[in-house]
Amino acid sequence: MNINWKKALIHPMAVLILLVFAAIYFKPSALDGKVLGQSDVMQAGGTQVELKQYMASEGREILWTNGMFSGMPSFQVYGANGDNYNVVANYVYRFFLMFNSVSSAFGLLFASLLGIYILLVTLKVDWRLAILGSITYGLGTSHMILIEAGHVNKMLVLAFLAPTLAGIISIFRGNYVWGAAITALFTCCQVMGNHPQITYYFYILIGFFVLAQLIQAAMSKHFAPVLKSIGTLAVAVLIGILPNIAKMWTTFEYSKESIRGVTELQTDGKTPAEGLTKDYAFDAWSFSKMESFTLLVPNFMGGSASENFIVSDRGQIKEAKYSTIQNVKDQNEQQAIVQAASNYWGKQSFVSGAWYWGAVSIFLFFLGFYTQRGALKWWSLTAVALILMISWGSNFPSFNFFLFDNFPLFNKFRDPKMIIAIGHLFMTAFGFVGLQRLFSESLSDDEKRKSLIYAASTVLGLLLFVILYGFMGSFEGPNDTALDTKYPDIINMIRADRASLLSADAYRSLMFVLAAAGALFAALRLKLNQWIIMPVVAVLAIIDLGTVDRRYFDMAQFKDAKKTNTYALPTAADKEILKDKTNYRVLDLTAGLTGSARASYFHKSLGGYHAAKLMRYQELVENQIQPDIQMIGSLLNQVKTADQLPLVFKNAPALNMLNAKYVILDEKQSIPNPSACGNAWFVANIKRVSTPNAEMDSLKNLNPATTVIIGDEFAKAVEGFKPSLDSANSIKLTKYVPDHLTYTTATKTEQMAVFSEIYYPESKGWNVYIDGTLTPNVMLRANYAIRALRVPAGAHTIEMKFEPKSYYTGQKISRFGTLLLMLLLGAGLFTMFKKLNRAEEVTAA
Repeated sequence: MNINWKKALIHPMAVLILLVFAAIYFKPSALDGKVLGQSDVMQAGGTQVELKQYMASEGREILWTNGMFSGMPSFQVYGANGDNYNVVANYVYRFFLMFNSVSSAFGLLFASLLGIYILLVTLKVDWRLAILGSITYGLGTSHMILIEAGHVNKMLVLAFLAPTLAGIISIFRGNYVWGAAITALFTCCQVMGNHPQITYYFYILIGFFVLAQLIQAAMSKHFAPVLKSIGTLAVAVLIGILPNIAKMWTTFEYSKESIRGVTELQTDGKTPAEGLTKDYAFDAWSFSKMESFTLLVPNFMGGSASENFIVSDRGQIKEAKYSTIQNVKDQNEQQAIVQAASNYWGKQSFVSGAWYWGAVSIFLFFLGFYTQRGALKWWSLTAVALILMISWGSNFPSFNFFLFDNFPLFNKFRDPKMIIAIGHLFMTAFGFVGLQRLFSESLSDDEKRKSLIYAASTVLGLLLFVILYGFMGSFEGPNDTALDTKYPDIINMIRADRASLLSADAYRSLMFVLAAAGALFAALRLKLNQWIIMPVVAVLAIIDLGTVDRRYFDMAQFKDAKKTNTYALPTAADKEILKDKTNYRVLDLTAGLTGSARASYFHKSLGGYHAAKLMRYQELVENQIQPDIQMIGSLLNQVKTADQLPLVFKNAPALNMLNAKYVILDEKQSIPNPSACGNAWFVANIKRVSTPNAEMDSLKNLNPATTVIIGDEFAKAVEGFKPSLDSANSIKLTKYVPDHLTYTTATKTEQMAVFSEIYYPESKGWNVYIDGTLTPNVMLRANYAIRALRVPAGAHTIEMKFEPKSYYTGQKISRFGTLLLMLLLGAGLFTMFKKLNRAEEVTAA
């Protein structure tokens, strides 16, 4: 076989160009060793400290952590769940990041560039234009917002969508083995990336792709190839999932116990449905229908909520800053005015910036639509329509509430606007296909001219509407109402500034679209060389996005690693607590209980940071811990001496039973809780209740050191049992590993032991061993959220091991799935090699 080296080296050279671009663009990350102060990454660091420590000392994966929320499975915190067996996929995963950490801005940008390049080449876009299209996609404003905020898993999974789509398209073009191999590989990488919501939304859209193919087959009455493709796709997705089955199985099992599951508590006599509530899932995270125009005009609703007309001295309102506003005496009203003067005036609780698709990119997308033929044409438009409708969330209830109530797993996710990020993939991929097709010989001159006119007219019509809205819109923000009557002049100035921001960006988008469309019209009319015009239009798209990116992402944000994560630096209060070498938990009052993992860097914490807390613990927080915290705050002001501290904590049963031995008041001060119950203790009294609500309510006046509450579910286990305490009884935690706790007990008679460990069903992994023998069905749920156990008389060693079958059985299936994936990849490479060899022979002949 004679190898055409010039042709063979094209794609490696293109990848090298993309690598160099990513390194230059994010030079501080790639070459200077600097990092971003990504909030989510710093939070995640705290949640993983305990796990990393014990993984190093135990030499295995740790499946439970007490680092946050008093204890929870580690599946969604750090656990690889078998990723180490995915040899090939793991290498590809790491290669896409250029072997950097997942938080590397440079690595994430390169992953996006490489992924979309694979798709564009699969769509038969010339490699040179594909490079420019890849850069356009990589500089998507949503990408920069995600990287800056530290939503790195989300960003990485988005990068894997494009090559997955490339594999799927290859299958439906008849390249069954190669397409299946690529689909399986990158489906596997998506699941490894661990942001199931993005993957879930993606495969909803793929479902409509399959539907489009079936409709086209029905119209042509040629079903066989489509049915074969659908079967191949199903097998490929299954093979992509199997190497990650441990991750997916444990996640699914955990979801039933998390806030994505169903509560046992009843409200007004009714138990809520399984999954998140609609309020939690939608209200703070839904695009309004009008806000969708930010995809075309970034400042349609002001851009970032962190920018403010008053604070930044921008617009008309700055004239009133030191006059009218200064004369407002009420501080609450002053704050309300400042809040109303936020640049962002939409309905979401907070936005870091506009999720801008790019005016030129949207224009090119419509150009792709009007120049395309067949199922891809209609699927791309349908997909964008679905993306918009889902992103509207509670602002389009008839559609989204139906999906929430009836579509499998839809109610497990919040923040529906997240799907917007997938839309940028469609804008770029089909836009650059359209740009190339405009100059192809498959279209007549008349078809080219009409396609260009239709595309330009569609986008210019949308921009005309936005410009008119700038003159005619009300620009009423959600925080205006309370000020409308009392301070109309100030509110009118704020609204005028909103209109000014919108209009300026509307004209900006208009100029970019006119420039791109004008260049293409000129090229067609003057019959200019396509390689003069296509790069010009592509560069316009890049500049369009890149300049908006700079509004929200400043390279000065990169800092030396040691100066970035201040969370990882212990305070004076932390250092004082760390002198205690016993096993305890802390309550950190310097941050929100469920919004910060700072304390987890140093202690086992009652608080933490995670989007899928245990449902039972969340309910304990809402019903018991938060009221306890408020009570403690008021009583501490009355404490004069240390001997009064027991009175403060005496009526804080939830804190005491969770062994909250210390409370951090501020950076310098912590106080001990003398009422903390310890790791385990014996109780004299057992109180039985009949309902979960009664179990929760009974905690309010409980003394957990002497009494335990047992619900009706476990009533038989304590029926007729009356413990008789003896001063000689003892129970002690002798060895601590988060997922393997060892206690020694010595009692004269059978006792009821209570443990300050969060309850998780025995059926899902927590096993009890007494003197080395597995003893099933003995772990009880006590006090709604913790564990209890009837301890036999005598001296015993009691072990609690977290051994979920979903993990261990899942790992075996994962190894088998990895083998299948490797065989499929081998077959794919073999068929591709044969195809290339045949092509070379035909060329030579």
